[in-house]
Amino acid sequence: MINIQDSLNSSFWGVLRGLAVQPVVFPLGAIKVHQQLSKEPQNAASIAKKLYQEGGFRRFYLGISPELVKVSTKQFWCWPMITGVPRFLNRFRLNDIEKQLITGLLVSTTDALIATSLESRKVNTISSGKSQKLSFKVYKEGWQGFGIHWTKLSVSWTAFLTAQQYLRSRAKSPTETTLPLRKLAVIGTQVAIFVTVISAPLDLATTRKLVKNEKVSLSRHLFRGSPLNGLALIIQNITSVILLDWLQQH
Repeated sequence: MINIQDSLNSSFWGVLRGLAVQPVVFPLGAIKVHQQLSKEPQNAASIAKKLYQEGGFRRFYLGISPELVKVSTKQFWCWPMITGVPRFLNRFRLNDIEKQLITGLLVSTTDALIATSLESRKVNTISSGKSQKLSFKVYKEGWQGFGIHWTKLSVSWTAFLTAQQYLRSRAKSPTETTLPLRKLAVIGTQVAIFVTVISAPLDLATTRKLVKNEKVSLSRHLFRGSPLNGLALIIQNITSVILLDWLQQH
């Protein structure tokens, strides 16, 4: 049975984690979007210089409003699902990896249904450089690319949950009940690299579909923007793995 108090606790700490991390990683995501949308390959430094010339530091944060709405609302259901669904699945005699796979698919489906429109508004604002007022119209207009976005989230969430579960179980010695922060940071970094590599083509395809409604050739530029995406994921995953480990101990 999923405990309501545990769910509220997970939501609270999840919201704090999301709001604390986003101001750090959002500029990396903004540069990545411009890399993925450019007709010719461009390095991150030249894009960052161009964005700064266009609007100073504020230019790097255009589109953060829908992102903060997406991140903050997601924490209310995301972390309770991540911690609660595996406990519910204990009754079905599944192993840990199987439970994480099912949890990842449930989380990614919910995430896509709630967040696709907000993700579309975010990347379109970043690419256009024009701030747009956030309203409920975003849910009427922003379903282009739902399929590819769901696919990307499914791969990313299942990869994150299964990889961190596997690495945490391997890193824990028989005498350890909890892992030290150093080991959790290493696990978060390893998981981020793994997720970045396997989801890079889908991440690129999602950005191009949400903005330009075009398909991406699987033979070219599959990893455009992936170094920045990987750096952002390392920051996010270290904090996520630490929080997940703490929530599972309480």
